[in-house]
Amino acid sequence: SRDRDGKKQKERRKLLALRIISTSEKFELKPVGDVYEDLMDDLEDHNPFQSLNLKDSAKESGDDPEGFNIEGLCSSSDGIMWLCFRGPRISGKALLIPINNPRDVIFGARAKFGSHVLLDLQGRTIRGADQYEGQIILVADSDSDGLGSALFLWNGVGDVATQLHTPDLHSMDPESLILFPDTGLQELLILSDDGGRRLLGKDCKDWEDASSKRFRSVTYQW
Repeated sequence: SRDRDGKKQKERRKLLALRIISTSEKFELKPVGDVYEDLMDDLEDHNPFQSLNLKDSAKESGDDPEGFNIEGLCSSSDGIMWLCFRGPRISGKALLIPINNPRDVIFGARAKFGSHVLLDLQGRTIRGADQYEGQIILVADSDSDGLGSALFLWNGVGDVATQLHTPDLHSMDPESLILFPDTGLQELLILSDDGGRRLLGKDCKDWEDASSKRFRSVTYQW
């Protein structure tokens, strides 16, 4: 996305892959392939997406409800990677676009896309996503007052997602959703974007001392 002032930022237009290497003492992140910087061009040049008006939405701020903004990436069990959009909304629905060749892309190939999906999340759009055994969990929110955040379960087929009934999420500003291999769908961790949350009279993100910056998380168990 563009930044909140509607300006392009190069670091916001990079797709990259990391391999997690674990030892008994620590985790390491190792780059895989190259940083890919042409995803925006690939999306805009893909003829089947012309009706989505991505070129117009890409001119807007990422904070604009109708501005182009990818806030979630999610693998599927067949190797596809889903781009999950906060914006733009399409006819009031959340947009998802599959990249069919993500492993090739990080080694320089142009992205190849499948058919896009529009999910009815009751006016919400996507903030985070994760996958477990073919099931995709989405955390969604809205810029409209009163609607609030919600969790949805999607089987990766069709355009219908099932809302999961959870305790109230109104106090959270969901930014990411995490599943764990050993607990699967029985345990969901949601992280909150608290950069704008007031902390001792100042927005959390404005504190110069890193130790004063913090965010909240909530874990749901089923």
